[in-house]
Amino acid sequence: MRSLVTAVLLIAWMSSAFADDPKWLVDARAKESRLIDARPVSSADKQLSFAVPVAMVGAMTEDKGSYSVQFAMGPDAVANCEILKDDVDVASLLRETARITFADSIEPAQGKVELKRVEHIDAGVAGPTAFLSAAWLYRVNDGKTLKVGALKQYAASRLGHGVYCALNDLGYAKSFATVAGALVESLKMKDAGATPHFSEVSVATVGDMRIGYSTVEMMRDKDGDTKSTETSALLMIIAPDALQSADLVHVEWVKPDGTVINAKHVMSNNGEIEMDLALAQGEGTSWLVDGTFKGKKVHENIADGVPSSWVSQTNLRRTLLAKESPIGAEATETDWLDSDPAHLTAMTVKVTSAIDANSFGVREAAGPMAVDMVVDRATGQATQGTMQVGPVAIKFARIYVQGTP
Repeated sequence: MRSLVTAVLLIAWMSSAFADDPKWLVDARAKESRLIDARPVSSADKQLSFAVPVAMVGAMTEDKGSYSVQFAMGPDAVANCEILKDDVDVASLLRETARITFADSIEPAQGKVELKRVEHIDAGVAGPTAFLSAAWLYRVNDGKTLKVGALKQYAASRLGHGVYCALNDLGYAKSFATVAGALVESLKMKDAGATPHFSEVSVATVGDMRIGYSTVEMMRDKDGDTKSTETSALLMIIAPDALQSADLVHVEWVKPDGTVINAKHVMSNNGEIEMDLALAQGEGTSWLVDGTFKGKKVHENIADGVPSSWVSQTNLRRTLLAKESPIGAEATETDWLDSDPAHLTAMTVKVTSAIDANSFGVREAAGPMAVDMVVDRATGQATQGTMQVGPVAIKFARIYVQGTP
């Protein structure tokens, strides 16, 4: 009965939270910082630097895992940012830090968290770097009064390092996003590697909310082979006060013609590794799959087949669209999918419609999954699309591209 009452109260509070807000809450949420010209900041060891349009609070500090810095957003509002010394699963980072912040910071300092909800999720780019953010609204009770608060989070992976910023205040939403974005975009690391010769970022949308992103980066070695790294980070609201995270990394080494040399799938849900598998050439035309999948060891031999790559898939689309009358043209290839990693799955690629002279509708279907894309005729690259997952339509749209594959 207690849980039922709590659920009813939560639903009622959520539905009315913004219906008739008192003026003090409207004013508190409308506060923004007075931003200034971007100021350069460097760590004491000269390992990193960035520039932000707001004043620091104190000095940057360092421990064995990260560099920490605080920014003055307003008279009583301080944003905290960390530049991690290692890379990170961005979606998992947001989910886990929210849990820790409510349990270890907000509740001890402000009182019992009676209600909380995920107000919004967003994704986009800060310069060439994808970011994911989340905003929470909550109510606390210290035994004397009820108070409303807000937690804003922003995370990214840049130059092989995780970046996380947070602000616990009802206001400064736009200013916080601007400051965190400026830090990510301007961040320079002494240990940064070479710049990719091709990169792109797409965002995933459900309804009117951006829930994640997908990136592709390509680096070419001295032999002409290419390392292609596809990264995805998704946050799903599974209850008013709960998030589910999914982080995926797919790495391919391919020859100049797009032929796969080897590949790797790594996938985590809610921070727990569910898949860590490698694909390598075996004897003759066979392929070997080795690693772990859902807690079990995997060592499988795929008798024959040719796994496709991001490059070969792009080349195939471009070939189909180069036909004089491409509508209806189709082809089949095989792909190593994370949904069935012990096999190579047949995938059909079909040109379904003409959008305009330079772009066409293309459907790619493999097993029970299908995605409808808008593809650029000249490059064969998808610029937007839709995938139906059960009753949910997930849309994606490319928002950043640099270089050529």
